[in-house]
Amino acid sequence: MKRLIGILCAGCCMILYLLKPKDKGKVHDGYFAAMNDLLKKETDGTPKIICDLGRLDRNIARVMRNVGSPDRLRIVVKSLPCVSLLKYIMEKTGAKKLMCIHPPFIPAIIAELGYDIDILMGKPVQAESAENLFHTIEEKEKAALAVGWLIDTPERLLQYREMAERLGLKLRVNIELNIGLNRGGVDSIKTLHEMMEIINSNTQTLTFTGFMGYEGHVPHVPALFGHVPAIKKALKKAMDRYNEYCSYAEKNFNEIYSKATTFNTGGSGTVRFYHEQYPEKEIAVGGAFLRPACYTDISMEGFEPALFIAASVIKKTGPVRIPFAEFITPLLTWWNPNMKQSFCIYGGIWAGRFISPEGIDPLNMLNDPPNQNMLPNQTILSISDSAGLSVGDYIFYLSQQSDAMFQFHNLLTIRGGTITGEWKTFPFGF
Repeated sequence: MKRLIGILCAGCCMILYLLKPKDKGKVHDGYFAAMNDLLKKETDGTPKIICDLGRLDRNIARVMRNVGSPDRLRIVVKSLPCVSLLKYIMEKTGAKKLMCIHPPFIPAIIAELGYDIDILMGKPVQAESAENLFHTIEEKEKAALAVGWLIDTPERLLQYREMAERLGLKLRVNIELNIGLNRGGVDSIKTLHEMMEIINSNTQTLTFTGFMGYEGHVPHVPALFGHVPAIKKALKKAMDRYNEYCSYAEKNFNEIYSKATTFNTGGSGTVRFYHEQYPEKEIAVGGAFLRPACYTDISMEGFEPALFIAASVIKKTGPVRIPFAEFITPLLTWWNPNMKQSFCIYGGIWAGRFISPEGIDPLNMLNDPPNQNMLPNQTILSISDSAGLSVGDYIFYLSQQSDAMFQFHNLLTIRGGTITGEWKTFPFGF
């Protein structure tokens, strides 16, 4: 019996040893250590969102290797909500096409970039919203030539026709196709025929510019035997569906179809799979330029994270102490070395993941969920002694989405360990 008890005790000890958390804390690597020193030296300690222009340049080059031509690239404003950033990427790529999902951003874009651009709306908006935009722009005819409106139903198309008549304008319209995402858009030849017929009968107020079929579902295809082959197969299925609509429109409405120039699809999650397979398709890319956390490693193979949120340590508060249960602190820190140091940062918790230093625990029991508190105060985090964090040091997030810059007034740009400037972001709000 004693031997059995001894064996059981030894087994329990072994299990506890295996379950005991390991020390995950590490100091900043060379890249983030240099960024930490730079921010401590040249900024004021408030949270920053930072774009590494060197990494951005390399991502731009990767996008262009996959897209091939500036004419095939449409830059997505939602993922890059900063006019100076858009302008930078447009100059680097030679692209003049943008995708925008929020009409109030268009006047700011036009004010900076002029009317010699091609803006495609990335979602259908109420005709009233579109009409309000024209009332805010002095040169309405030029704006009508610069903006293409996305139309998903015959009913919305008729509303836009009526709006065009009221304004005395000829509007560019692009038909949304459902090619598998099932988020709306035309999903039958019958509906497509009805919409093409409306455009064909109203060429004095409507110009058919092409199709948009977003395949955002493709990167998430279930895969049992290799994800890349599954993605390629799902992409082909989506493109086959897209091409069925194109073939029908070309055959039955060739007069207006032959003048269309916008056959948009693609996205950051699939850009690396296009290459030369679908040369007639225009690809919409935004997040890939900055490579936030939301994309899979398969989708973003070869791309580098280029956008970071930095928040400074404003307090070190010793071992983790849970309110009303402070008495268990010695047990917690004995059991988990990653709770030996707790600290408060200026702001947080943003939607994203901690990228440096390694080993940070967000202590979910003591903080709000990401982005629930939109003006966060003093987020409590924990880490082991191994990280060597001190008051004034910065911790870094890789944001979940690149449009996290909406939460900041300025985008701080760096290159080669030097701050190169601050670019204004779009004001957020509906």
